[in-house]
Amino acid sequence: MKRFILLFSVCVIFSWLAWNRGFTSLELSLTDPVSERLAVDDARSILKGIHKFGIVYYTHYPNGPSYLLLLPMKYGLSTDKSLRVVPVAFSAICFGLLALGIVIHCSNPLMKIAALLVAATFLWQPGVVLWMGSLYQHSYALALCFAGFGLGLIPTIPIWAFFGLAFISGWMGYDFTFAFVFSIITGRWLVYSRQNRSLRATLGNLSLNLFATCSGIALAIVTHIIQNVFFFGSVKAAFNDLIGSAAARAGMEVAKELNPQYVDFLVAAGASTPHPRTTLVTDMITAFTTRGWIAPLILKQCLQVIVASFIIIFLWSLLRRRLTVYSCYSVILSLLVVTLLACASGLTWILLMPNHARFHFHLIPRHLFVPLLIWGLGACCVIDRISALPNRKAPF
Repeated sequence: MKRFILLFSVCVIFSWLAWNRGFTSLELSLTDPVSERLAVDDARSILKGIHKFGIVYYTHYPNGPSYLLLLPMKYGLSTDKSLRVVPVAFSAICFGLLALGIVIHCSNPLMKIAALLVAATFLWQPGVVLWMGSLYQHSYALALCFAGFGLGLIPTIPIWAFFGLAFISGWMGYDFTFAFVFSIITGRWLVYSRQNRSLRATLGNLSLNLFATCSGIALAIVTHIIQNVFFFGSVKAAFNDLIGSAAARAGMEVAKELNPQYVDFLVAAGASTPHPRTTLVTDMITAFTTRGWIAPLILKQCLQVIVASFIIIFLWSLLRRRLTVYSCYSVILSLLVVTLLACASGLTWILLMPNHARFHFHLIPRHLFVPLLIWGLGACCVIDRISALPNRKAPF
């Protein structure tokens, strides 16, 4: 009972903190006004019954953000500020799930506190808190990465939960698809590797979780295509429109055959000119660090918390003679895996969709919050394993 009260309290406190930060930041900065207006107008049209099957005119992205606005609109909320309560509340719940996963996973009280402080630093990053009230996919997409990582840290979470969460993520938008998947996989890696299973067993369990997550996203995409079939009145037209636009964003030649209109649009917008992918990555990192997305001092303090916690726990474990060659190897391997997954989470979309990344450089740098989350919390969880290693000798 005491454990339940502790977990519930941490979840509620963290959700309240996220809600407070997001609510007080409403309308301080417009995120993507064109997309937000599209989501609001589509929600109002659906509510009036103008679109059958919830179909909207912008067919390249799913309609999840518009659906979430239907209930508050139905009960009289009409201004943008009042509607922003919905994404802020959604983000607050996701942050609460992240805190819940941290408290359940970490066994050392010091690392519980350190990991929660690391998670809390994201609520002081402008690129997170100022976008929590976005009426389009931007708020939901990043928040779901936080929730996915938190749920991934819970050993007893059923696989179907990742399927459901992945469907929601796929129905909100596609930009953070890879970041979301890597968030869940990192959490599950930390769980399975901590359970001292063989590498084969760990990879087998990870494969099951990956399959469930990808299946949820795939179902969302198929549902989206089915809606587009009703909209266009043709399976071929719906397929060519959605897959063709994705191919154009990826810079694939087949896009000219599937969706030439969208290719022409990208050319006219100057977004289809060839850019080396390495240049895109360096430009994104530069934009992320220089355009007000982050608070560098807070992130520096966050890193200091991780390093200080590691030194304290390492020295304490060394004095108690808990460390072995195998345990050191296991910790180093986990840190390397977490680092690789963190890099993949932030760079996969920009490397696979260079034309989309270049065209949306005003929002794509937000992807880099996910690798910061994965590495920061992943490092805390790996360090926590050191303190949980069995004693080689009785404590003195």
